[in-house]
Amino acid sequence: MKKANSIITVPILLVFSIIVISSISVLLINILKPYIMYEKLLSTTLRYMFVLEEYGYLTNSDKEMLIQELVNQGFRKENISIDATQTLQAYGDTVYLSVNYYYTLDIPVVSNNSLIISTEERITPMNVTKYGISKR
Repeated sequence: MKKANSIITVPILLVFSIIVISSISVLLINILKPYIMYEKLLSTTLRYMFVLEEYGYLTNSDKEMLIQELVNQGFRKENISIDATQTLQAYGDTVYLSVNYYYTLDIPVVSNNSLIISTEERITPMNVTKYGISKR
């Protein structure tokens, strides 16, 4: 009789533990995803800040390359806005690069009347603004 109980409970416990581990993994990925996206945005902005400092301004072709690089990293093109120094700055003048991305954040929500967990979308801005000195 004890052997029969273990034959029934082991598969049930195994399935339950797989469901719990999968749920926790998905939750952790959703929690970490905005931070990973912000780090990608920050590192790409820093690389283009060096270009901006070298040439004294951000050209339209460099701006398009920046947008394309962000799109290749998983950002949505329509949610990217870039503001940067547009005119040639002399040696020692301040240059800036501001990259804004509007990230759609899915927040888990438990409804009041049931145990169903749904998600609510919120637009969250990510902003990276860097200043530098023109070396041209």
